[in-house]
Parts: sequence; structure tokens; C-alpha cells
Amino acid sequence: MRLATTALLPVVIVTGCSGGGQNRTSAHTTAPVAAPALKAPLLPTAASRDSVARFRCPKEPHTTIELESCSVRNVLTLNARINRLTKIIWGRLGDKRGRRYFLTAAQGWKAYAQNECTSRSRSWIDPAMPHSYVGGTRAPVLFGICAVQLRLARLAELRKTAAILGEH
Repeated sequence: MRLATTALLPVVIVTGCSGGGQNRTSAHTTAPVAAPALKAPLLPTAASRDSVARFRCPKEPHTTIELESCSVRNVLTLNARINRLTKIIWGRLGDKRGRRYFLTAAQGWKAYAQNECTSRSRSWIDPAMPHSYVGGTRAPVLFGICAVQLRLARLAELRKTAAILGEH
């Protein structure tokens, strides 16, 4: 073992010192890569083909599927309202730095909302029963209620931000 280590040591030293960290000037240099343009952080406003929102949403939902369908539809409607305010704020921010801060905040809110609603509703899969939520059949309904509540709060926050930015 000691012999193998001793034999490899010079190879490691030579490889490590082969100039990988040296700054060499080349005959041709590559142009700096432009950063991708920042895009306003918009939320989805349409349901996918396999979404529960494709089921009917009566005026007074009673079944789990109806409750889920109505909450997803409400979330999509609120997303559209959030997007309208986001576009207004995005335009008022004007420069990259302000937009980057807003983008980071929006991404953080999105992660917060997802995790908060998952924990409130207990809508994670039970390892003992891989086709069941820990929160049972109510989990998706409770998740939808949470998602609507948090989006309503987000709308209020964005209205304040838009108003403040409109004053300047």
C-alpha cells in the first residue's frame, strides 16, 4: 500500500502543476457571453390538458373533484391578476438591478407559497402508501384553499409596490 502511494505521489504532483491555473494569452480570445435578458416572473394562467381544472366547477361544489377544480380555476384567475401587476411593476422598475431584486423576490415568494401550502395541507406522499397523501383526500382541497389565500395576500403586496413605484 505504501509503495503504491509513493509511486502515485509524483504523478499527482506533476499533474497538479501542469499549468492549469496559469494565465496564458492566446492568439484568439473568445468574446464574453452576454447574460440572458431578464424576463418578468409571470405565473401560469392556463390549465394543462390533464389538469383537474378541466372538470366542471359548479356554483356550489360538493365533491372533492369539484372543489379541486374550482380552486385551480381560482388560482389561475388570481395568477392573471398577479401577472398584470407584475408587468406594471416590471415596467416601473426600469433598470436591471431593480428587476433582478424583484425577480428574486418573486421566485422566493413562489417557493414559499408552494412549501407553505404543502405543509398546511399535508399534501406530500406517504412512503408507506405511495399513492396517498399524508393529509388524505382533503389534502388537495386544503392546498387549493391555501394557494388562493396566499395569492390574495400577494396581490395586496403587489398593489402596494406598484403604488410606491408609481409615486417616483
